[in-house]
Amino acid sequence: MTIKQFEFRSRNGDAIRADVRFIESNTKKPVILCLHGFKGFKDWGPFPAIREKLALAGFVAVGMNFSHNGVGDDLQNFTELDRFAENTFSLEVTETEDVIGAIARAEITTSDAELPISAAEYDATRIGILGHSRGAAIGILVGSKSTLVRAVAAWAPVSKFDRYSDRQKAVWRERGYFEVKNMRTGQTMRLNASLLDDVEHHREYLDILHAAELMNS
Repeated sequence: MTIKQFEFRSRNGDAIRADVRFIESNTKKPVILCLHGFKGFKDWGPFPAIREKLALAGFVAVGMNFSHNGVGDDLQNFTELDRFAENTFSLEVTETEDVIGAIARAEITTSDAELPISAAEYDATRIGILGHSRGAAIGILVGSKSTLVRAVAAWAPVSKFDRYSDRQKAVWRERGYFEVKNMRTGQTMRLNASLLDDVEHHREYLDILHAAELMNS
């Protein structure tokens, strides 16, 4: 199995760290982009094994870290908590769209400006998304909007992003941030009010249930 790490720059210039796994066969294979959930990352828990299974089953499996997921260059630890605090749902949607578009155009490059996989190895007209939890919801939103995405597998997706009480929102705005505990690492991680603004200002754009209905229509 071939595994290649690469880095992609989003439309905003942010680094999206990723990897691709596939069995070299000189035949075009469908692509599956895997999206992690909240406080997750591409190399967390079962996800490398899942991408390996997908590759062995005849797919090209791509894993990506959202640019503001908090995990830095070492790919294993939350070392960018300032970026984590500034993340938004809309940003994750646009970054997924950027990566999907780059796959379709065969423009994903490594730092050496070389394609990490030959165009002979994957079919850019057959792209799917596999997402977990928050990543599953992002996949549904992107899949409902994109003509490039042929299928979405949503594992335990959240049904809405506006999941906070009026009291929680009031405290969030007063402080300017909301804190969550990472039970695995013990870190206290902040979510700035920009995330709440994103939820409230883009309700239609971030309507997961409506997006799912569009995909089923």
